Amino acid sequence: ALVALIGWLAFLAVERASGSERFAAAGSLLLSLHSYFGWSFHHWGTHTLVLCAAALGSFVALVDLAARPGLGRAVLFGLALGSGLMSKFSFPLFLGGLFISGLSIPELRRVLCSRWMVVAALVAAALCAPYLAWLATVQGDVVTVVRAHMIPGAQSHLARAAIGLGRLGWSLCEFMAPWLAALALLMPRAIDPRAKRGRAPGMAERLARRTTGVAIALAALGIVATGATTVADHYMPPLLILAPIILFGRAAALEGTAPQLPRIASAALVATLALTLYRATLPTIDALLGRPPNTGYLPYGALAREMAARGYDRGTAVAADVREAGNLRAVLPQLRVIATGNSHRTLRPPHRDGTRDRCFAVWRLLGRGPEGNLETVAAPTLPRGLEMAAREATVIEVAAAPLFVHRRVRWAVLDLTQDSSKCR
Repeated sequence: ALVALIGWLAFLAVERASGSERFAAAGSLLLSLHSYFGWSFHHWGTHTLVLCAAALGSFVALVDLAARPGLGRAVLFGLALGSGLMSKFSFPLFLGGLFISGLSIPELRRVLCSRWMVVAALVAAALCAPYLAWLATVQGDVVTVVRAHMIPGAQSHLARAAIGLGRLGWSLCEFMAPWLAALALLMPRAIDPRAKRGRAPGMAERLARRTTGVAIALAALGIVATGATTVADHYMPPLLILAPIILFGRAAALEGTAPQLPRIASAALVATLALTLYRATLPTIDALLGRPPNTGYLPYGALAREMAARGYDRGTAVAADVREAGNLRAVLPQLRVIATGNSHRTLRPPHRDGTRDRCFAVWRLLGRGPEGNLETVAAPTLPRGLEMAAREATVIEVAAAPLFVHRRVRWAVLDLTQDSSKCR
């Protein structure tokens, strides 16, 4: 649903920049030719998807608000801003680029300095208020968490800044490469710098260009100021989500590009169909290649039934990482699950009825060591010093998929002492 929402918002954004529904459709379909939107985001990256939808929604809402100011459009703009601020901490890079760029364009400056921005700010604040109130209650330190994640190295500030800027440049190129390669193959005039425009860029296209440039500049300045080195291509959406608007806004102003739109639509639809078929047959491919099933096809429903049959559907479970914990919470809602890896939670989930009755660790087995032997199957991501109630883990095997019962996925469950510090 989020991917479809992004596609619809991309259509609206490109239509505002190009003035053509045909170019808007092609620009929206171009998303499917990017590995993240066409593949990866279908099984991870929920917060990044919300960020992308909020960024596109903010762009469209601001352009529409400038064209025809009104209460409804100001509220929509505020909803988009609030959703973005609640999605990921990198959204302010996009937001800063949008506002700074908007102030440089006379038509947008008028609306950004009007009473409608007060309405939008109040709506965004209302969306963020519950999180901010919770953060104050638990005395969470967002700055420390972000700093620990973004600045992990022990090098000098100058060395870290150089590394961060180098990774930023590489990540920008890596993220843009699929789109530029597709256009170079399917619509070469769109990226030909010698091609002459038939008309000057409109307000929406200028806003998209400037927002992208300013957001990248803000990211670079942030890296120089803080020495952040945790920079990769999957952090680029707030900087480059408006790239299709820029590319197709320009393409619509060039002669000879309209006849090439069916190529892009056909290539995108073929790629989408091929990826859909591939994902549908992935369990078969994994079985033929003898590799563990793709994480998008792990049989958590079957695992839940087996755990319930053994009495592991209540109590507190210690999981190896946030993805395992999230899946366990979804299939076993009565279970209290604590993630020990990749988790930045300030507080552990609260106890409920029955969550103190049992304490155990659960993790997926990737190797084929002796079943139940704790020292050979223990997950490296589980914390050391577990207060164990048993030396032997219970191994649960379930079929990878209904049609491939010969392919088995294994989890280990180990009982911990009822008063274990890991389950408090």
